[in-house]
Amino acid sequence: MTRQKQNIVTSLGPNQAEKYKGLYDAVAEGDSANAGRRIVLLPSIYGFPRFYNECFQNSMIVVQHIGKPSYFITITTNPNWDEIKNSLHPTEEPKDRSDICGGVFKIKYSSLIDDILKQNILGKVVAHYSTTEWQKRGLTHSHILLIMTEDSKPKTADAIDQVFYCEIHDKVTNPILHKIIPSCNIHDSCGQANMMSSCMEGLGQQRYCSKGYPKAFRQATFVAENSFPEYRRRDRQYGGHTHTIQLGGQEFTVDNRWNVPYNPFLSLRYQCHISCEVVHSVKAVKYLYKYQTRSLSLLRMIKVIVSMPKMRLKLILMHSTY
Repeated sequence: MTRQKQNIVTSLGPNQAEKYKGLYDAVAEGDSANAGRRIVLLPSIYGFPRFYNECFQNSMIVVQHIGKPSYFITITTNPNWDEIKNSLHPTEEPKDRSDICGGVFKIKYSSLIDDILKQNILGKVVAHYSTTEWQKRGLTHSHILLIMTEDSKPKTADAIDQVFYCEIHDKVTNPILHKIIPSCNIHDSCGQANMMSSCMEGLGQQRYCSKGYPKAFRQATFVAENSFPEYRRRDRQYGGHTHTIQLGGQEFTVDNRWNVPYNPFLSLRYQCHISCEVVHSVKAVKYLYKYQTRSLSLLRMIKVIVSMPKMRLKLILMHSTY
């Protein structure tokens, strides 16, 4: 709440900021009786903790009646999209025109939702949640949770390999994906290559990647109950491929240990960062509403979409208490 308080104070004028600070100090010291009239905001008012809590509770009710989510997908804006670059003036960069980046992302996002829900490229979807984040820093991105029908749920390693991939493609047989994946779906080089990476935790030589990269090589996908699967990541001697990237002015060779899981069709179609994970836990639902304890100014929009009949959703919410 400290960052939230600072953002509110800086957005007010000098006199308003002083009054707000006095009010905040009075409430913190337990003298709220003389600080004014207390007003409880409705959960329908966007951006406040009650709003996020209600969204989360509604989502958990849907999970309770339909089932756990199956897929977790994240799509991120690519500032090198032709639609963005062709709309800029010669002296402009994508970071200077957030309106253009946001508009192009919305078009791509709508097309992705259409591919998933109407074209059923990942299987039949029963319900889905979606949150879109416009941040002060970083690129616009969306998180999508899919609840699949029983026939479309990935239950075996072969079923996962048919949908998601975690390897660099061959430069000869698939040159386009060989170029796209290393530029969009490779985890930021960390460890010995970059000890100061934002994902590194710990002190001194004991620092490690909080995301668990580089992953271990695996000859086949392994599915564990109630946990993320361990995807196939073959070494070069077993048919894997590598790619050379530029990092800090130096060349760095990445292999399949650095790949973020993806769907080849989606990556080829949208040519941006689209990570795809198989999930077996309701913790993924909590991740969508992580901003209820962060600064409100970091998030510009959050929406919950459930692709099921409205009357059925209404009955679920009416007969559930929380």
